[in-house]
Amino acid sequence: MFCIFETMKERLYKTLNIKHSESSQVFDLLTVQFFIGLANALVNIISFTLFIYNFPIQSFPLVYLATAVLLFFLNLIYEKLEHKYAPLPLLKYIIAIAAILLIALWFGLSYGDKSNFIFLLIVASALIYMVTGYAFWGLVSLLFNVRESRRVFSIVGSGDIPAKLIGYLIAPLMIKLVGVTNVIWLAIVSLIVGYYLFNRFIQKKSWDTIKKKTHGEGHHAEHELHKENFIHFLLKNKLIFAISLLSITSYNVFILVDFTFIAEVKHRYENISDLAFYIAIFFATGRLIALVFKLIFTSRLIEKLGVIYSLFITPAVLLLFCFVFFLTGKQSTNNIFIFGLMAMFTEVLRSTMQEPVFFILFQPLKEKLRLKGHIISKGYTYPPSLIIVGLSLYFMYKTGTEFTILLAIKVVIVNLIIWAAIIFLIQRFYLDTIHASIKKGTFASDDIYIVDDRTTEILLKKIKNGNKIDVIYALNLLEKSDYPELNQLLEQQLKAGKDVAVKKYAMERLDATEKVNIDVLRNILAHENDLELRQKAVAMLCKYDPEYLSEASQNISGQEYLLRKIIIIHLLNQREFGYLLKAGNAINSLLDSAVAGERELAVEIISELKHLQFSSAIETLMKDPEIAVKRVAIMAACKLKMHKLLPSVINLLDKQGDKNIALLGLQLYGDSLFADINQLPPDTALKYQAEFIKIATKIKGEHSTGYLLTKMAESNGLHKDKVLHALWVKEYIPVKLHEKEKFNSLLNMYLHTGLDKINDYHDIPDFNDKELVKRSIYNEVKSDLSLALKACVLLFDRKEINRILDLMEIDKQDKLYNAMEMLELLLPKKISKDLNLLFDFILDPHIKKAGLKPEINLYFSKVIFNTPLLYNPWTRAVCVYSSWKNNEKIILEKLKDEKQPEEHYLVKETKAFVKDALK
Repeated sequence: MFCIFETMKERLYKTLNIKHSESSQVFDLLTVQFFIGLANALVNIISFTLFIYNFPIQSFPLVYLATAVLLFFLNLIYEKLEHKYAPLPLLKYIIAIAAILLIALWFGLSYGDKSNFIFLLIVASALIYMVTGYAFWGLVSLLFNVRESRRVFSIVGSGDIPAKLIGYLIAPLMIKLVGVTNVIWLAIVSLIVGYYLFNRFIQKKSWDTIKKKTHGEGHHAEHELHKENFIHFLLKNKLIFAISLLSITSYNVFILVDFTFIAEVKHRYENISDLAFYIAIFFATGRLIALVFKLIFTSRLIEKLGVIYSLFITPAVLLLFCFVFFLTGKQSTNNIFIFGLMAMFTEVLRSTMQEPVFFILFQPLKEKLRLKGHIISKGYTYPPSLIIVGLSLYFMYKTGTEFTILLAIKVVIVNLIIWAAIIFLIQRFYLDTIHASIKKGTFASDDIYIVDDRTTEILLKKIKNGNKIDVIYALNLLEKSDYPELNQLLEQQLKAGKDVAVKKYAMERLDATEKVNIDVLRNILAHENDLELRQKAVAMLCKYDPEYLSEASQNISGQEYLLRKIIIIHLLNQREFGYLLKAGNAINSLLDSAVAGERELAVEIISELKHLQFSSAIETLMKDPEIAVKRVAIMAACKLKMHKLLPSVINLLDKQGDKNIALLGLQLYGDSLFADINQLPPDTALKYQAEFIKIATKIKGEHSTGYLLTKMAESNGLHKDKVLHALWVKEYIPVKLHEKEKFNSLLNMYLHTGLDKINDYHDIPDFNDKELVKRSIYNEVKSDLSLALKACVLLFDRKEINRILDLMEIDKQDKLYNAMEMLELLLPKKISKDLNLLFDFILDPHIKKAGLKPEINLYFSKVIFNTPLLYNPWTRAVCVYSSWKNNEKIILEKLKDEKQPEEHYLVKETKAFVKDALK
């Protein structure tokens, strides 16, 4: 029975398109929304029935204007409450206040001036609907991220649909039993039940996260947000501004359609019971359609079309109705029917598509902006629409202009055209917002130049009294401003300065300007203890003082190692034969020295020389017993591109102790390495291709790129992951058709294998070490996703995706949801859909999946033996080991009889271990 119940639950989650981990909060919120919606439905039908029956239709513009003014002030009050209270208590307070207000209105309708309180009731019905919506959706927006909101918002918001359906159906019956006014008590009871249930729900552990969002969190930021000028805020936050424009336009359409429909109904019904019954049936039919649409289709449509294209659904349907009306609706027998359907679908689309998509659009924003955006686009834009429509209708009636359905249709079409134009604006700002939400922060500044005497005086004081950073910064600014006595200042720092960093800076700037005082340099050499300063002084003296170079060449061996190197290199740069001879003898002496440090120094000197070759000496030292000497010899051979020694360096890749040194050396060889390896025997090039790919990743140039593309094109596909990664690192952009086809094929392969592995993950049967296998498969899916994203960067030249890869590395889940949203705007639908399926798994792999599990041996057989190999060596090795641990005899027999294939060493060693254990 339990299994059947669990299976039914999983099917329900699948039908509703929600995850198991979200289900608790979704159904809690749906229940609360049900009772709030029931109360709103009852108040709505009572207020409309009483107003339409007791007031002329010309009074409706006054309702719009009064609602606009009161709603504006209510928005200001609500913002202060939202700033003061956390989301959970705020919703409770709003429900309680709404119930108290309805009680007061009932007393007014029962014992006061009925006309005034009917007017207040219809205004209050709009205000209660708006403010409960603010509090409820403000809470919901903080609970779910941008990706979850696509699926969840339509389900959470569907709670009010059955509530309104029930409310509209029972209202006419209750009106006949207890009277119109007393039905308000049903709405009050509904609010009280909603309050009680919500208070119970939030005691669950699943609500602990939102409880931490206390009043203190982001208090200062919120305060600053509230202080900010409203117009400035809208202009700065372009997405909110664009959504607000669309909100005003859509409200214009909704209000105008509702009014036109109500005006037609008013002309047809005079009995209050018949009027209430008609309004109830009309609204109930709309709610029934909305319920089916919202539960089953809304989230899927949003996921399939994307957020932006979903915005076109409502205006497209309304435009279609307008054209149908122009074709057939002018006939008096059909116009009210067609417009009635239009009004019904307007309400359906408003609740099932427009509102959920509006809320989703705000999800990439920070929480404080998200809440502010909600109230601006839903609350502050409603009054302007009410005023626009209200004043237009008021002046039409005052001037005697006839308001017809045909006129309403024409005005609606104009608004729909504006609506469509604003959607394109939203698309641009939405993509910008997504980019901003995931991009890295950068800092850039322009150079500063100073010319005035006052600034110069301040900088000179900084040089005299400041710390080392101040001194260096001041010297730098004075140089940029062409200060005439800069050299004297720099020499002064060398003579009297106390900080080594300042002296180094001064020497570098004097060397750059080639205005050097020899006496100052000799003084540094005689009295300075810092080795780096001494080296710099020696180098500058060798360069600018021939007398010093002659003195130093007399006793090279008596110098310190690093000073010796500088002197020899400068001797070799001279044209005088005597100097060259002394340098050559010094190098030979070092090469033949019994001291390892001197041999190492000889190689370091040789590696600095471009015009002289010591290939025989370097080849000898590559075999030196001292690892330090061997290292610098290998580096020198590669740095100087000694083609003759290339095979010797490559052969070192076979030696475990020398492999890393050889890899570093070959990297120094540069791009020409990949031209020179073409002259190697084919077997050698094939043997070390994994290492060459690794080296090519870190080198820029056409030869290394060409080598990678050659490997990419090879049919066997070996090392394809490494090659793709290398080309991604090199920021390669394919231009040839066959290259694009290859990358596209790779992309589809990674997406396909990743999705297959997700199914395998959920199908893993129970056995020892199951969690180890699951973790391995999870990591493989993550790797497939990463490689697929890299393929997308190359294939579509979308550098923005690199930031998503960064976020995957640092595991920033909140921003990854925004990144997923960005993929839908950047990439083709099919690709972004598959990528987001992989993302959904990576972010929440614990989704339960109903179905039969395969037998263990079949599962292991698929991972270990199936060809082409779907899994990487680590996962296959884990499954080989697990088959032995779980004594899976069928798999073990296969392993015994299997001929040793050409395998990755990890799988080979694991199989060998298991076979030995079986013996």
